[in-house]
Amino acid sequence: MISVVIPTYRGLERLRRNLPTVRMALARVSEESEILVSDDASPDGSGALLAQEFPDVQVLRNSENVGFSRNVNRGLRAARGRLVLALNDDVSLDPDYLTVQLRHFQDPTVFAVMGAILAADDGRLIDAAKYPLVPGPGWLGGLRSTLNVEDATDPNLTLPTLFASGANALMDHEKLRTLNYFSEIYSPYYMEDVDLGVRAWRHGWRSVYEPRARCRHEVSSAISTFRRDEVRAVSRRNRWVFHGLHLPGTGLVAWLLVQLLATPIRAMRDLKGEKLFWAQVCSLQERVRELRRSTRYPRSLSQALKDIQAELSTRLLRRF
Repeated sequence: MISVVIPTYRGLERLRRNLPTVRMALARVSEESEILVSDDASPDGSGALLAQEFPDVQVLRNSENVGFSRNVNRGLRAARGRLVLALNDDVSLDPDYLTVQLRHFQDPTVFAVMGAILAADDGRLIDAAKYPLVPGPGWLGGLRSTLNVEDATDPNLTLPTLFASGANALMDHEKLRTLNYFSEIYSPYYMEDVDLGVRAWRHGWRSVYEPRARCRHEVSSAISTFRRDEVRAVSRRNRWVFHGLHLPGTGLVAWLLVQLLATPIRAMRDLKGEKLFWAQVCSLQERVRELRRSTRYPRSLSQALKDIQAELSTRLLRRF
């Protein structure tokens, strides 16, 4: 069984456009399926309207706005499928999107598969396999997770990826349960999919990019409902959280030192924003420490990244 879980906020118009493509993709596979939409307390009544217009869709409505990770987790925990597709409400699927992905789950080490994400307006490729880049010596530059790569000799070849985007990740539900879903420390949004992919690799489970599975994304249509300065602050804060959870001890000290040295420069540009950022970091400090103390992985971050980089380095990659 395949469960499609779509978190949404004020997303009725987007769902009207994109749900028919989800139905079509599900119709192409032989497995039983279900669609769950988790509505994050949309104030425009879109959750109730959605239930009326799409009676075959199970709508879960939050009583308060809780942010992406908690909202999508509610839907994922309610899902019954052996495979679960976490899908943004602004993503439409090609008819064979699921068909070409299912074969990857014959490999017991595969945790997640993501397809190629194309821009809805002009069809350009905006998300492919993610290459883990560690700039500078040691961990001074931290981990960069946004570098897209594809095989230069054949862009239709499958590649390993650091993580499967939360916009279109098809996942093994049992492995997802073991990982305890998306980490809600990143709420309301950003970095939770990177963290989930890294946790899977550290457990010895792979994420895969399947370029023949194509979907189209209305770029930033959902996130555009938030203020730009707020989005930047949350994104930066969550990078701190991610590095605090995953970098080795000496590497974390080195990375933190670089960040502290850059603080006066940032403060001169935006003192108010810098104060707000540090207040958010300090409020999460104890939670990060507790998660770091209580979580154990079979493999280190360095070991996991070396495996991904080694496999990708055997390809003639094109970066973009």
